[in-house]
Amino acid sequence: MTDDTAELPTTAADPGLSRLECLVGTWEWRGRSQTDTFEVTGHSRVEWLAGNFFLVERGELIAGGQANHSLAVIAAGTGGGACRAHYFDSDGTADVYELDVHDSVVTIDWRHYRFRGTLSEDGQVVAGTWEQSPDGTTWRYWYDLTMTRQGRVGGAA
Repeated sequence: MTDDTAELPTTAADPGLSRLECLVGTWEWRGRSQTDTFEVTGHSRVEWLAGNFFLVERGELIAGGQANHSLAVIAAGTGGGACRAHYFDSDGTADVYELDVHDSVVTIDWRHYRFRGTLSEDGQVVAGTWEQSPDGTTWRYWYDLTMTRQGRVGGAA
């Protein structure tokens, strides 16, 4: 029998995931388009899966008036590239997107959507912009998003 109260490691077993450690925690999401026609609210939690080879993100958002629950399992990218998130949600979506952090810039690339944000110096806020592209080449503004850390989580999911 194991001691469930023992302190679990909080660092990546795979060095390819170590640059995402700054995202581990509980986050409040607030987003709005410049014309106030689209709004996002909610929260997410990013934590290590036992063994620390994968990160798990669970989210509950209301986007454009629609509630959505999601789960993403994030793995290190190959050859030092962007990490890959395997995403599933309450609308039946199953997809893969790329997620990365370099020099305090958080990027998400997901088919016809992309996010570029900046992690604050104290690591408590990510603020940036989502864009969409109907053809994968021409990008247009979608909405601004601010994620504010509500707490840190350690150990395994």
